[in-house]
Amino acid sequence: MRREASRYLRENFIEHVPVFVGLVQECREKNYIKKGVPLQQLVGSFIGVVIPGVMFGVIERCGCRTFLGLPVEEFGGLLFSERGIRLRIELLFDGIGRKGGRK
Repeated sequence: MRREASRYLRENFIEHVPVFVGLVQECREKNYIKKGVPLQQLVGSFIGVVIPGVMFGVIERCGCRTFLGLPVEEFGGLLFSERGIRLRIELLFDGIGRKGGRK
């Protein structure tokens, strides 16, 4: 499964950048994002929500048994759980959101 995800990322990453740009533009139009933040910073921030998945694949392939004080499986569970994903998104919007990511 992880090899498939790695291959998919290699083959399709660049094609997803316009999707991120479209999301950023939509959020700007709806006034969800602070004014004056460069597009490149915003797109990079959104991509930052996805990168932990890539990082986990690297950690797993290195053969690490623990990472940041947790067994690798438990660390992965924190990253990929619904709560973990929501937390990363909330942190992102707290940083770039016009009202701390909340209406």
